Amino acid sequence: MRCLSILASVHAVLIAGMPTMPRGQAVRTCLLASATLGEVVHQGLPKLSKASTIDELAAKQSLAQKVVVSGATGWIGGKLARELSEDGLPVTGVSRRETKIDGVESLQLDLSSTESMYKGFSQNKFDVAVHMAGTLGKCTLQQAVDINIAGTRRFVQAALDAGCKKIVVASSVATMGTQAPMYPPKKLPLAADAQFQGAPWPYAYSKDAVEQLIDFMSKEEGNEDVDFIIVRIGNVVEVSPEVRHFDGLDDDGKPISWPVEPARKASKPFTKDSPQPFPEAELCSIALSDQVDCLKAAVEADHKSGVRTVACVAPTAYAVHSVPDIIRSMYGDEAASKIDMSHYSKRGRERDPLYDLSAAKKELGWEPKVDLLDYAPKHCFDGSC
Repeated sequence: MRCLSILASVHAVLIAGMPTMPRGQAVRTCLLASATLGEVVHQGLPKLSKASTIDELAAKQSLAQKVVVSGATGWIGGKLARELSEDGLPVTGVSRRETKIDGVESLQLDLSSTESMYKGFSQNKFDVAVHMAGTLGKCTLQQAVDINIAGTRRFVQAALDAGCKKIVVASSVATMGTQAPMYPPKKLPLAADAQFQGAPWPYAYSKDAVEQLIDFMSKEEGNEDVDFIIVRIGNVVEVSPEVRHFDGLDDDGKPISWPVEPARKASKPFTKDSPQPFPEAELCSIALSDQVDCLKAAVEADHKSGVRTVACVAPTAYAVHSVPDIIRSMYGDEAASKIDMSHYSKRGRERDPLYDLSAAKKELGWEPKVDLLDYAPKHCFDGSC
């Protein structure tokens, strides 16, 4: 303990004595001095003999990337901003309302106003931007275009102009654009960047358009070295005290939420006269903690120029019955016969995720941890759900 105290004291003295030295150089010098002193005063400690180890430590402490998060007054965006701040990153929350999170700076801007967005960003410099703001699933086409598409363009361009070299954009698993029975998926599990199937649902259309917009912006002059990461957000739920989804605030500022029970076979298929957009919603559920961890992994991921797309769902489909049985019951035999679900035919894969999660593991080192079936109401498995 005395050794650690000495090291801490030396570190403080060194930092205080180098007011004009660049921060990265100062941290590296301190680490080198601390490591050398540690070897002298405590031979029992592992020696920091590899320069690469010291470089890694110095880099981690000196980078301190400044992060800006839109939608920081929202459910997911707020939790993300809070956790990034608790991890030691300087975080600024952007929203129309004041961001009231300890340790997070507030920047009140209107996503629908180009003037507001550029004026707010012109006085700030950021390294990473995370775009979480947007409309809800029940939006009109006009709202989807004005807020999701045009709003994304304004925020991302302002972030780029503010110096961001990494842009994380929240899309949605609903980008698949399915509708039972006319617009089924072609193959399950879906690829992380699975194409829009064409359902006339404004929200899904706008998220697909956002992904195309990001791809276009990545190719614009000056953006060739920017790291764009599209994260398809799952049907996010809390698991305690029950599995529950939150979908923003009502006009009185009260949370809009409802319990989410596991997917099960439909009593009869949907019809052309009574279609159902994105009937796979429950199958795409994910715990809030897992979703935020994925977004944090995107913020912290090594830089890679271009566009990467990952999808987020639970490690096991939140379902009472097998995925193929549920899909057939919703789309009907004729439409379901055109969907390649051969993956699920192997024993043990009946409830595999609806999305392929390998891209998130490869690009971000992220995998979901929470099996939502562990929190599902017991009565759902005895036929009374």
